[in-house]
This record gives sequence, structure tokens and C-alpha cells, in this order.
Amino acid sequence: MLLDDATVRLLIRCHKLGLTSAPHITEAWTSGASESLLEKFRRVLTLAREAAIQDGDTVTERYVKAI
Repeated sequence: MLLDDATVRLLIRCHKLGLTSAPHITEAWTSGASESLLEKFRRVLTLAREAAIQDGDTVTERYVKAI
């Protein structure tokens, strides 16, 4: 079965809450470079949103939040 990262995180969270058994992951096809790139993008968006909130720029704030 193929699962995306969000689903795996949800299964792990459910296990921590005692709702299910721990997921058994046989293989993971994840690119570390992709994760690193997305993390940098997330940080840039966070800074842009914080600046928009400080400046009272609701259009930019909503746009960045939607991304």
C-alpha cells in the first residue's frame, strides 16, 4: 500500500493517542533534497506572512496562508 507523508504522520499520531497499533513501514521512498527544499519554502512563507501581519497587509497574509 502506498501512503503519503501526511497519512503516515496521522497514523503515528493515532498510535500515540492509543487509537491504533503502530504503523509498520517496510519501505520509504522519500527524497531528502525534496524535504529540504520544501522546508526552506515553508520558512520563507512564514517570514512573508509575519511581515504581512506586521504591515497590516491582509491581501498578502491571506494569499500566503492559502499556499
